[in-house]
Amino acid sequence: MKLELLELGPDTHGLESISPFCLKVHRALKFYGLSYERRHALRPSHHKKYHPIGQAPVLLIDGTPVPDSTAIIKALDALGRKSLIPAERRQRAEAWLWEDYADGVLGYYVFAARWFDDRNWPALSAEHFAPMPGFLKPWLPNRVRKRILKSMSSMEFIRLGQAACWKNFQEHLDMLEDTAPESAYWLGDEITVADIGLFGILHCLRSDLSQWQWNEIDRRPKLSSWLDRVDKITR
Repeated sequence: MKLELLELGPDTHGLESISPFCLKVHRALKFYGLSYERRHALRPSHHKKYHPIGQAPVLLIDGTPVPDSTAIIKALDALGRKSLIPAERRQRAEAWLWEDYADGVLGYYVFAARWFDDRNWPALSAEHFAPMPGFLKPWLPNRVRKRILKSMSSMEFIRLGQAACWKNFQEHLDMLEDTAPESAYWLGDEITVADIGLFGILHCLRSDLSQWQWNEIDRRPKLSSWLDRVDKITR
């Protein structure tokens, strides 16, 4: 069986990918103990041949594309080597609820940390637009940022402004700290898709592209210790 991961990359800032969803799939593949090739792109649209709306990641399994990080985990789990999906019905439902919360709620804070947060924008701009000709750098990155934020202006975290956005983020971290396990993993002794989903988002914020958010995560000892455990078992 040949596996090829179509992703954003390459490795940067101590992360396999700047994308939390690509990072999530990397860690799932490593948990399953599967060898895979990597195909990098600078933009998700470069993989549009394999994804109808041009997003990453996409996993090619013997040439057949499986787009979307959640669908990829389900496809890998179906191979039967190991499982991230609990067998017990109630725990399985809870694991997928946490995975969906990570993608559908926490995921927006990765975007916000890099493109919306004024504290982080200089670092992201310098890296993201590094290949750009020098005469464009004084003005074009800010124009691109303004256009992107305008396209997402209806999103609550942008509509409420930066102060409210990061207050809400802190409240989410507080709730996660109250929920985080003292030992083992999110739902018990075995790692599940809940761990992989939450880890993909939160660990992606632990880089110098989002230093304030990284510091906020590290201020919560149970949460950061759990992240370190998941990091160790999936690295």
